[in-house]
Amino acid sequence: VPACLGWRQDLQLVAFTEIPGAPRVAQLLKARLRGDDVAGEPSLEDAVETCGRIAATLHTSGLRLGEPRTLESEVARLRDNLSPIQRLSPDLGRQLAQWLDLVERRAAASTALEVCQCHGDFSYTQLIFDGSRPGLVDFDNFCQAEPALDLGQFLAYLRYAGIKARGQSGAERAGLSSELAARFADSYVMAGGSAAALERVDLYEAINLTRMAEHAWQNLKSRRLEGIVTLLGERMDA
Repeated sequence: VPACLGWRQDLQLVAFTEIPGAPRVAQLLKARLRGDDVAGEPSLEDAVETCGRIAATLHTSGLRLGEPRTLESEVARLRDNLSPIQRLSPDLGRQLAQWLDLVERRAAASTALEVCQCHGDFSYTQLIFDGSRPGLVDFDNFCQAEPALDLGQFLAYLRYAGIKARGQSGAERAGLSSELAARFADSYVMAGGSAAALERVDLYEAINLTRMAEHAWQNLKSRRLEGIVTLLGERMDA
């Protein structure tokens, strides 16, 4: 991780050192689906498993930084953003609202885990690799939350990366994404992460896909919106 150089509270500005490397998971996934070989380390599987270990290391660090974020507050924020969608794109707004209703019902029937240190924006773009050496960046959203918040976000972006990638059939892309999701979860647990956290990962994955759909609609990215809504529907059906 980068070292902190300083903090200016009056500017809400923090400065970090640079660390070497670049995000690799999406690049490796796209290459695999195209049938291309990527020279060097890590492999796609190794990179995803490393991401699981990094999540476990953070969640068991004992740090207590950032504001609390609950599943209920995440859903409430998404509902606040639905108003313009429901007014201008009523069919989409109605569908997203129904999916959020399902998330809330499922959440009410499960037990929330004790909060821990979470990254708050744990996607493959924040996990960089310098050869086989990994790094974690972007601590703006550090928070206290269920570990499933980070895990669900990572998996939402991982599955969408598979949707975006060209090559192979939809079933093959979905199969690879499911295999990688399982590797990520297994690596997380083997590194000391809570296995119980996996019981609510699908809820946070749906929350993150809903947020991605809202952002795509707000930014008029119709193709991205279509892909996310299709993926979200598949995940909700599952």
